[in-house]
Amino acid sequence: MMEVGLSLGRGFRSVMWARIPLLVPLVLTSALMPIAKAAEESSFWSVTPHTGPLLPNQVDGISEIMPTAGLNLGLKAGRGLWELGTYFSNAYGAGYHNVAASYRIIMPMEGLEAHLFGGLDFVRYRSVEFDTRSTLGAHAGVGVGAPLGSGIVLRTDMKFNVNPGTSLYVGFGLEVRTALGGSSE
Repeated sequence: MMEVGLSLGRGFRSVMWARIPLLVPLVLTSALMPIAKAAEESSFWSVTPHTGPLLPNQVDGISEIMPTAGLNLGLKAGRGLWELGTYFSNAYGAGYHNVAASYRIIMPMEGLEAHLFGGLDFVRYRSVEFDTRSTLGAHAGVGVGAPLGSGIVLRTDMKFNVNPGTSLYVGFGLEVRTALGGSSE
C-alpha cells in the first residue's frame, strides 16, 4: 500500500527539518530589503505559489513521479528577477525538499512573457531505503507567463535539476506582482 503525506512518526526533529525549506526564502528575502531600495523605479516584488510533478531520474531511492507544492519570491532587477524558491513533496514513502536561488530573464513576446532562468539548489531527500541526505546542485529552465491584468501572471516553468541525479520539475502557478511603492504593476 502506498503512503502519501508527511509522516509524524519520526518525531519532532523530522517535522522541524521538513519546515526549514519553507522558512529559508522568507529569511533570505528579508535580508534583500536594503537592495530593494536601490532598485530602479519600475521594480517589483513577486510571489508565486506553484504546484506540479517532479520527474526524478537516477535519484537514489526515489523512482516515482512526485506531486509537489512550492513558493517563489522574486525581486525585479533590470531585465529579470532574482528569485528564491522552494518546493517539496512527501509521497510514496519518500521526501524531496528543494531550496533554490535563481536569476530569471524575462523576454516579452506578443501578449506573453517567455523566460529563461538558472541557479543553485540545496536539496534534502529521503526514501524508505535510507534516512535524509543533503546535497548541493544546479538548475536551468524555461517558462512562459500569460499576464492576466492587475499584476497577476499565469506562469508555467520547466526546471531541469542536476544533483542528486537529474530531475525535471514542471510547475504551474499564479505570480502576483507588487510595485515596490505598494501598488500592483
